[in-house]
Amino acid sequence: MELKKFFKMGGFVGVAIFLLILALTNCYTVDTGEVAIISTFGKITKVENEGLHVKIPFVQGKTFMETREKTYIFGRTDEMDTTMEVSTKDMQSIKLEFTVQASITDPEKLYRAFNNKHEQRFIRPRVKELYKPLLQNILLKNL
Repeated sequence: MELKKFFKMGGFVGVAIFLLILALTNCYTVDTGEVAIISTFGKITKVENEGLHVKIPFVQGKTFMETREKTYIFGRTDEMDTTMEVSTKDMQSIKLEFTVQASITDPEKLYRAFNNKHEQRFIRPRVKELYKPLLQNILLKNL
């Protein structure tokens, strides 16, 4: 009889530990200057601001996005070379190194459009698209 009681109590303790681990792994914090995009079965359901939050295990997913102003470097860094090469109006080739600062104002819209790859798919191509025509109309001696 004692053995049955021991296994029954052990089963309750095991289930309690499992539920505690499940609850703790589904709590998350969103830092200041970030938002969390919450998706339920792959569909965006809400955007959470800073603070402590809980998500439904196995049903909801979370993706963090930084909403503070961020600096994007167009130039040579240790990780990569993103210099921009442009021909001026007098057909001189120049390499540009510059920085762009941007911040996210509508994280849900940006996530829907670019799935958290906005730097590679939107910001860098758009900046190049804007600056190239401007510089192609300038003479090198005027720079």
